[in-house]
Amino acid sequence: MSKMERTLKHLHNNYNDKLDVEQLASMANMSASTFHRNFKQITASSPIQYVKKASVI
Repeated sequence: MSKMERTLKHLHNNYNDKLDVEQLASMANMSASTFHRNFKQITASSPIQYVKKASVI
């Protein structure tokens, strides 16, 4: 979970920057598909949905 926590923290701190799933997956030391699946399990959103929600709040 700590890899995903670090990635989520990075997302929160940099949500205005251009980020992609490949970059985030690399930060979590996962493949893009594994990262996407784990991210959705933890947040109930895809990474792009999560960023869009965060930018509205």
